Amino acid sequence: MWHQFKYRNYNKNRPAENRFAFCMAPFTSLHFSYDGRVYPCHNNHTQAYGRIPTQSLKEIWDCALRRQYQTYSKGFNMEKAGCFSCVKDVSQGNYTAVNAHRYDTFAYTKGAVYPAIMGFKFSDTCNLDCIMCYSNHHKSITAYDANTLYNDVFFEELKIFIPHLQRAYLLGGEPFCEPLNLKLLKLITELNPSCRVTIQTNGTILTDDILLILKKGTFDINVSLDSLNKTTFEAIRKGASFDTVMTNLHKLHEICTSQGTLFGTCVTPMRMNRQELPDIVNYFGRELNAYVWFNKYYFPARYALWSLSADALAEIIKTLKAANIFTGNVRMQENEQVYKGFITMLEDYYRQALVRKKGLHKSQKMLRQLVENCKGLINTKTEESALKKELALKNLDSLYTLNTEKAYFYLKFYMEHFVGERFLDILAIVDKEFLKEDLDFIEIE
Repeated sequence: MWHQFKYRNYNKNRPAENRFAFCMAPFTSLHFSYDGRVYPCHNNHTQAYGRIPTQSLKEIWDCALRRQYQTYSKGFNMEKAGCFSCVKDVSQGNYTAVNAHRYDTFAYTKGAVYPAIMGFKFSDTCNLDCIMCYSNHHKSITAYDANTLYNDVFFEELKIFIPHLQRAYLLGGEPFCEPLNLKLLKLITELNPSCRVTIQTNGTILTDDILLILKKGTFDINVSLDSLNKTTFEAIRKGASFDTVMTNLHKLHEICTSQGTLFGTCVTPMRMNRQELPDIVNYFGRELNAYVWFNKYYFPARYALWSLSADALAEIIKTLKAANIFTGNVRMQENEQVYKGFITMLEDYYRQALVRKKGLHKSQKMLRQLVENCKGLINTKTEESALKKELALKNLDSLYTLNTEKAYFYLKFYMEHFVGERFLDILAIVDKEFLKEDLDFIEIE
């Protein structure tokens, strides 16, 4: 079977001690989401271990579901665990993009009493209005008070866990917009300054207080940069100053260089910047000796690459393959592999576009079956608010009044790439007009 062959190739570049399982997250990690739910990792929100503040950290870490996830991982049955994104990357042969690698940064210690990795997404708070961010098109109907969820009781218990951490990571929104993140970072630098903390930032905020914290701890920093062209960058990341971001980027690079930690960028590839990707890879590799990663971006479809026609994708793939990617040192060579992995993903998009081009999916019956499957998933989410579920179901019904074939592919792609809280949240915050407009950008021919 394909997965046995692909899993063997995926395992080749992993620490030998960890190859007994597909992913180490169920053995080593907790991820805290903006609504208080706690998951095995930042990428799989299918089923939560527990919820803050209803349960304590200790109760969540010791839960039976975590042991069940370990069984799935050891059996390489990741579909049962809901790890569809990582399974998709492995099936495409895009091994460098598999998010499970985040949890392979050290050898697993059997019987660990405390997690070695913790991820934090206290809120989606952000200071920008980026065009590719779904929530900037329609504001969420449900607001969570991060301070109520992650209160003083939580932080007091966290003090017991922090000394045992080897790694932590912060996600947003923009992490430096959320005061709880600064509170957390101060605790880590006081209680465990050797803990490697990864921060994903848009590079717009860098105060003296933040610089002081960064110089006290051990930080790997990624700055989001989607273009080296000021006009394009500011058109994508609305509200950001390209000059400010580049100034802060170099300051953050200097901190990482002085600490001997990792610096890099996370690029969101889309229609507006697709021609610039080789230049970005070369700039970070050659000029900064820094890492480059590509975000997986799917919706809104109007800016995405997957929704382009087969002909357009073929041309992009041809252009990217012809580009000269510098490989003068180890870091550049690693970036080249990431770049090639991204092209592999584009080739999968191309094959999907060919399926659309054949025009075999115009049946209302096929769309209805997909919608009903989606409704079934939503109705199983008993912990979600009735209003959120009602809005999501209403938006699904609206697909019947739109282009049947495009609606089919839109929903199919959506179901393949979103799980858990994200699956329902996005369906609940859009509306019929947004869906109708977004569907128009799916190219069939």
